[in-house]
Amino acid sequence: MNSNPWQPDDVPSGSDPGGDDASAPLEAAGGGNSQGGATVPVVAAPAAVLVPWARPVTWPDGASAPWARAAFDAVERDFTGEATPDPDPMLLRSQSRLAAMADCGGVLLIFLMFEIGVTALIAMTKGVSVFEDPSQLKPLLLPMMAARAGFYAAGTALLLWLRRQRPACVGVTSQGLALNTLIGFAGAGAMLGVAVVFGLVSFVLFPEQRDRLDDNADRLKAFVPNLSIGGFALLALFVSVNEELLFRGLLMPRLRRFLGSWWAAVAASTGVFTGLHLFDQEWFVLPMIAVLSVVMSLLTIWRRSLVPAIVVHAGFNFSQFMLLQATTSGA
Repeated sequence: MNSNPWQPDDVPSGSDPGGDDASAPLEAAGGGNSQGGATVPVVAAPAAVLVPWARPVTWPDGASAPWARAAFDAVERDFTGEATPDPDPMLLRSQSRLAAMADCGGVLLIFLMFEIGVTALIAMTKGVSVFEDPSQLKPLLLPMMAARAGFYAAGTALLLWLRRQRPACVGVTSQGLALNTLIGFAGAGAMLGVAVVFGLVSFVLFPEQRDRLDDNADRLKAFVPNLSIGGFALLALFVSVNEELLFRGLLMPRLRRFLGSWWAAVAASTGVFTGLHLFDQEWFVLPMIAVLSVVMSLLTIWRRSLVPAIVVHAGFNFSQFMLLQATTSGA
């Protein structure tokens, strides 16, 4: 087990972090037995994992249902070509650094294709840009987010198929679903508290920024439609699934593979995530968005699952939508 969980887990100490050796790393992430100098990869049991930040995704040993485990392994071999499933697939050990960087470009291209395409479509059908008249987007926001989810899911599936990777490589896994969901709810509550403190401190230290915060709320109100509570919950879920799949699922692990460490990947993906929010947020709230991004990134790395980040993101967005609705109704 690597004593430094944020050091690249996919290579032994002292070797090139960008190497593609897929045998030695398995011992570091999941444990292994050396026989005659060769490393025999095994799937670690949860109890053997001592560093939670480096916790590999583990699979049941199949003792109670060996036929199910055998069937699972057969599917893994056919799809990935691996004799034994990688216990920590988000490390992308089988992928080269150059391929990981190419995938990062592909991920951002997927994002730009959809966003530019939708903006152009609205401009052609409505005769006006959404940047000139954001109210044009209101009736289209929920169906657009649903279409976005389908587009991103299809793009992700295609990328995984081309790279012969499984959904767990982007954090899509049902393992620990209940616990990950609870962690997500706890994280959402914590981030709401942080947002409240951030607002109060900002008002005390920078009272002139209150007008900027009001301007930011007005900009968001221009985009957000009037929906039922269920509609707002669905909108928050679509937005969070879209952005977490893109930034934490696809982009961050590939940045880690290319840059060689989770810390660098978190910093880079947070910079992209925060920068893109300049289009719909005032710069004054960007530090809060950056903090939110870092928290969701750390949860994804810790749990090797997108579920906590999706729940945090959806809970945070839902509270913002409801607050906007309340203030709009009050006005």
